[in-house]
Amino acid sequence: MKKRPVPAKFVVDRRDSLGVTLLMEAARRGVRERMLQCLDEGSDINAVDNGGYNALMHALQGKQDVPAIDLINRGIDVTLRAKNGSTALIEACQSQMPEIIERLLKKKVPLDAQNSQGNTALMIACLLNDGWAACRVAEEGADFETLKNKKEMTAIDIARRFMDRKDLVLFENIIEKRREEKKLADIRAAETKAQELEQNVQDATVLQREIKVGKPVALKLKPR
Repeated sequence: MKKRPVPAKFVVDRRDSLGVTLLMEAARRGVRERMLQCLDEGSDINAVDNGGYNALMHALQGKQDVPAIDLINRGIDVTLRAKNGSTALIEACQSQMPEIIERLLKKKVPLDAQNSQGNTALMIACLLNDGWAACRVAEEGADFETLKNKKEMTAIDIARRFMDRKDLVLFENIIEKRREEKKLADIRAAETKAQELEQNVQDATVLQREIKVGKPVALKLKPR
């Protein structure tokens, strides 16, 4: 890729008193040319400021979709946690940026990280009455009834308090579907375990018979 001309006094690794680099500043402000210029000139894409935020988090806080997409496509760490526990997914939900949320979910980012208030991405979506985001994050498997924030509220508690009725119905349908899927998975796991135990009993019975008649045998019992 051809490098862009570097203006005078351009110092790619310069930071301010908060540890914010030129790349982070450009990402937050949505100055795409400057951001790409920083990357072309060797700026560390995964550098973090004093709070542990990288350029992607700055772009999301500034609600800058295009710079955020550029950074994701360039391979920025989408799993990073800031010092306060925040993540790119939490910031995307906070800024209500559906395209970025979808891209992060496709990258299988951690869903249940909690920020300094104990809120997960799903909790924040519910707090903001963002039905689409809440449903998408829930569909991907985010915790909805175990984790609690500092107000002792789960995601489903928050949804029932803050979400519109129409969105809440859709959200609870997803939750109910996940509960049913878990029940079926638990039943299948129990059936598999029972079959393994039954096979072990049968193998043990055969083994005892062969030992009685003095036949050489090899022990092949399955572990419990």
